Amino acid sequence: MANDVLKTGFSHNWRNGIEIDTAGNLDPAQATDATFVTLAAFMTGITPTPGDVVENANYWADKDNSHSDVTGHARTWAITGNVLQGDPACDFIQGLEDKEATGDDVKTLARFTKANGVVKVYQVTVQNIVTIGGNGNAKSTLTFTLAANGMPVTSTVDETDAAPAGK
Repeated sequence: MANDVLKTGFSHNWRNGIEIDTAGNLDPAQATDATFVTLAAFMTGITPTPGDVVENANYWADKDNSHSDVTGHARTWAITGNVLQGDPACDFIQGLEDKEATGDDVKTLARFTKANGVVKVYQVTVQNIVTIGGNGNAKSTLTFTLAANGMPVTSTVDETDAAPAGK
């Protein structure tokens, strides 16, 4: 991912990068061993879900009104796009479906680079893979979900190469 940090202005979704490790590494702290490839060539949309785990408690002093605490997260990202044969990331995802992969075989690393320069590497489980669908005259549908496993390793992009707003 290019060092394209947006310092000011509105951010378009395409400025956020998402990559997966096609080597299937599992430790976000060892991401230097990963073979990250972008999903950009075939991805048409992404829907993140924070999956907040919330604990609610009703205390007598609050007369039936509850207190909510976020005690964890179950983050997921639903990815939509089209099958692009020969693209390394697409071939990796499609290959998981083709071999009916389960367990650790559907786990890998995902690297998210936000437009503001924050980089997070998660171990993820690739689930709900669909590589066929749509009208006969349409590109084949590709959808899948990435589900985070544990805490990410967080860093930032080197901001010395920051892009000006509106690039």
